[in-house]
Amino acid sequence: MTSETNPRIRRALLLASAAFICTALGAGRAHADDDQLQEVTVTARHIAESLKDTPVAVSAFSEDQLLTQGAADITDLTYLTPSTSMFVGRGSNSTLTAYIRGIGQQDPTWGSEPGVGLYVDDVYYARPQASVLDIYNVSQIEVLRGPQGTLYGRNTIGGAVKYVTADLSDTPTGDARVSYGSYNEHDFVASGSTPVTDKVRLGFAVADYNHDGWGKDLTTGASIDNKDMVAGRVTVEFLPTDDFTVKINADKTWDMSNANPGHKEVAYGGYPILSNVYDSLAGESSRNYVMDEGVSMTATWIIDPQWTLKSISAYRQGDTKTNIDFDGLPGDYLGVPGFYSDNQKSEEVQAQYTGGRLRGVMGVFYMNSNAAGDFDEQLANLGLTDYLQGHVLTNSWAGYGDGSFDITDQLTLSAGGRYSYDEKTGQVYNAFFVGLASPAFGGAAQNPLLVNTNYTNHKSWGDFTPRVSLSYKFTPDITSYVSFAEGFRSGGFDIRGNGTFTPQTVNGYNPEKVKTYEAGVKGNYFDHKLSVNLDGYYSQYDQQQVGVQVPTSGGVESVIENAGRSHIEGIELEAVARLFGGLTATASGAYTYAQFDSLPVLNGIPPLQGFQYAPKWTGSLELAYTTELGDKMGSLTTSGTVAYRSFTQLYDTPSVIDQGGYTVVDANIIWTAPSGHWSVSLKGANLTDERYRVGGYNLNGALYGNSVVGFYGAPRTFLSSISAHF
Repeated sequence: MTSETNPRIRRALLLASAAFICTALGAGRAHADDDQLQEVTVTARHIAESLKDTPVAVSAFSEDQLLTQGAADITDLTYLTPSTSMFVGRGSNSTLTAYIRGIGQQDPTWGSEPGVGLYVDDVYYARPQASVLDIYNVSQIEVLRGPQGTLYGRNTIGGAVKYVTADLSDTPTGDARVSYGSYNEHDFVASGSTPVTDKVRLGFAVADYNHDGWGKDLTTGASIDNKDMVAGRVTVEFLPTDDFTVKINADKTWDMSNANPGHKEVAYGGYPILSNVYDSLAGESSRNYVMDEGVSMTATWIIDPQWTLKSISAYRQGDTKTNIDFDGLPGDYLGVPGFYSDNQKSEEVQAQYTGGRLRGVMGVFYMNSNAAGDFDEQLANLGLTDYLQGHVLTNSWAGYGDGSFDITDQLTLSAGGRYSYDEKTGQVYNAFFVGLASPAFGGAAQNPLLVNTNYTNHKSWGDFTPRVSLSYKFTPDITSYVSFAEGFRSGGFDIRGNGTFTPQTVNGYNPEKVKTYEAGVKGNYFDHKLSVNLDGYYSQYDQQQVGVQVPTSGGVESVIENAGRSHIEGIELEAVARLFGGLTATASGAYTYAQFDSLPVLNGIPPLQGFQYAPKWTGSLELAYTTELGDKMGSLTTSGTVAYRSFTQLYDTPSVIDQGGYTVVDANIIWTAPSGHWSVSLKGANLTDERYRVGGYNLNGALYGNSVVGFYGAPRTFLSSISAHF
């Protein structure tokens, strides 16, 4: 954060504080139950339990909290959750880049395995495309930090995000919201549910999001960083008996926003560096197309008060047409049009037990997924196109279990284990063609000039990952725990691997593993007016899958090998305090230290230095005040949030696109009518108009037109909304 930004930050803080103070001075009586914090219930371990009694580092956000904060999509949780980075992926509008505690996935191509698992109503999302989930019709979102394998269908090595949609009601209900704001943003969101009979319920949710671009392609005039997205969901719930239910969900998302070439950070060929970080000279900002859809069926059978069986069946598929201009210039020095397609089928069967001192869950999981695609790397200075095509077929089986036993009323032992077995078949083809488009992307029909890679390989891996924790209740309000967990990410095939430069690419790469040791304390203090969750962890990261992309004289060379050994350690804090009446302060913070212990040179490429998306310091503070204005005046809620992130490395190796420390300031005001049926809100985001990068590419060199590109977070925006609830 530079000294130039400090005055802007101070002004925004004064504005947010003024809004809060005016509300406080005009306050009538606060809610009678606002003197104490409400107990937070989570389902991170598939049973409803108090957050303070859960021996897992988890952050929970209810529908009311998300409304108060004005959160638009799950990336907004980045600034509210310790050790978490969730941003829109490079050059996209709906692809998710997610890291927790320095472990995640940057590359959205079909050869990569997510490091952070995303679950929507317990259905695992295998691909990052269309995974920047907008927050609507949601009941709660939980973010679990650290390896997750004994509780969830698909093992995830870094953490998990659990998105839970709202339950259907046994009476007719409906919600609608219309919004208008900066950059001609105009959104519409509606949801509702109704009983059809006493045994059948029907629900729906639709969302239409639109805004103009934050910048322009100065070559074509097209908008950059615009939004044109539609999403919908239909739910049918059958309740043939009090003990048996079947819930069917069908959803679909269309993202038709323009391509985002990013901002060129290094000059080339006499073209200047543009002063507006949202502008570009790319000439390739045509409309992207992303479609993602799925259907799931969850059947729940309560056998008796102790045993519950659950089956989760799901199918998902998606298609993406994209175009990223890496060089940011009118010429195709490094233009990359591409197509992705994927589908997945999964089945999970769970048995949950709750009885006396023992409770737990066990299950089996199967997933079949196929991710495929092709893209050109159009290299004008070489007069060539590097064409890549292939697919990865995955079959995954797992059995898992996790249980807790109350040794005494104060001491609880939890233990679990998981065996995972993955089979993958990879097919990769890479060839040079003369000209600036391969035949697959409209180029002249021709034979390849040189075939670099052409192979099909099959590999399989199995691994057992345990988890154990011991928790102790000092008092009914304060619980401590220590835990150990292992995480596993299966191997794969580098779809960018060039067999000419790196012949070993045909062998693929092997799994990586993390061992995490953790201790924490969670508690409520001062008659439930203060809640504090504090944890510390140490992770050993072995056989780390290290990927590097660098420009060479024969194309962008990609290497992924099990070359890394590192350790990650940190401290995480979350606190909520009821200061007085309707005033609540919420704080979060984290210290993260990540370092490579061993990293040999990869095929002549210098070793990495530093971790991506692992800032050493992160923190946020939110003040929220709710007050009753009188019997006929309704209620008013105001909130202001300040969030800070220190220096962050954004690419494989340190580069000019790395982001220095920055601060984001938001404020939100909500008026609710006395009936509770109407509300009006005004959200101000990034009030200091901070410019900060959330991703980028560093493919420097004259051969590639100095393709050093940064992708920036949203500028200052305001959004007003009118909501109806009935």
